[in-house]
Amino acid sequence: MEIFSKHLSETDISERLSIPAHALHHFEMFEGQDVVVKDWKDKTWKFRFSTRARGHKRPIFTGQWISFVQKYGLQPYDLLIFNKLEDDQFRIQMVRETDRKLFGQQLMWIQVDQA
Repeated sequence: MEIFSKHLSETDISERLSIPAHALHHFEMFEGQDVVVKDWKDKTWKFRFSTRARGHKRPIFTGQWISFVQKYGLQPYDLLIFNKLEDDQFRIQMVRETDRKLFGQQLMWIQVDQA
């Protein structure tokens, strides 16, 4: 089940991943803890989940997030798709807009593998 998708911003790839507020309820039980996330190769990553203590609860991931960004060479505007699996595990997928063709047909998005 898809929890959220978003186009990455400069801040998302240089500091922390800002999570859309509508997805907060999927992570609230992890406040101050690591959320274990699998990439499409089944490698696990630990993203630290937190929100602001006061005011509007702005959810973010830190922890291994920046290492993840560097490993996959993520760029602004890459599309991140975050899914919840059946057993309370999470999977992350990254795609990038492209101008590549396959069998003469224009591809719109490709899976981000590694830089």
